[in-house]
Amino acid sequence: MTNIQPFDYSKTENQVFILHSACNIPILFATHTWLVTNRKGHLARYEVRHFKSPIKNHGYLHINTLPPFQGIELFRSTQKLKWNPKLITTIEDPAATEMIELIESSLEKYPYINKYRLTKENSNTYTQWIINHFPELNIKLPWNSFGKKKNI
Repeated sequence: MTNIQPFDYSKTENQVFILHSACNIPILFATHTWLVTNRKGHLARYEVRHFKSPIKNHGYLHINTLPPFQGIELFRSTQKLKWNPKLITTIEDPAATEMIELIESSLEKYPYINKYRLTKENSNTYTQWIINHFPELNIKLPWNSFGKKKNI
């Protein structure tokens, strides 16, 4: 569970990766989703976590608090054991550039930046909010992405 290999990413193109891993124990039956943006080799990770970001005014939105392609912790109290991430999809240009712009502006635009609830406003709500802006891509989160059906 700890050896994470980075996904192949382009150093000349823009891309967005949508990933997921199991949640922490005891709710490991659910999935946690996050987004990795790639601006021609410059990677950034965006996700909503169950605790506020260490950066003031970021609410629950975490930017680069974990490596881009690392799953979350198996146990909340340890940083040693991580879940392996799974790729949901990769978005390439031209949609990737538009999606990156939305993701990068989500601190100002995401309506639940200062809310977090286990089955309501959570990581999956955030990822679904981004996806909802691009219905033509027909992206579906896993069935156990609780919070994705929040009316956003």
